[in-house]
Amino acid sequence: MLLFATVYGMERRCPSGFTLIELLMVIAICSILAGILFPVFAKARSRAREATALGNLKQIGAALQSRLPTVKPTTTPTRVETTIHSRYPHPQGR
Repeated sequence: MLLFATVYGMERRCPSGFTLIELLMVIAICSILAGILFPVFAKARSRAREATALGNLKQIGAALQSRLPTVKPTTTPTRVETTIHSRYPHPQGR
């Protein structure tokens, strides 16, 4: 029987690798996990940016508060021109 099996290539071998189905299943599971985790990472990145912006605003506020006592008060303008016609008169004098 052994001679017949080796002549016709029917000898039993130990499986030494993965089958195509197993590889496809691993790829599918990895893609599902990536699809679940990408929004979580995006949300964490957004929260980190918000925390950075809040920290920057806090630093700006602290700098302004430390600078305000040393600045001399200035007079504020009494009248502010708000209409476009007062700044740019009509070319024909209307």
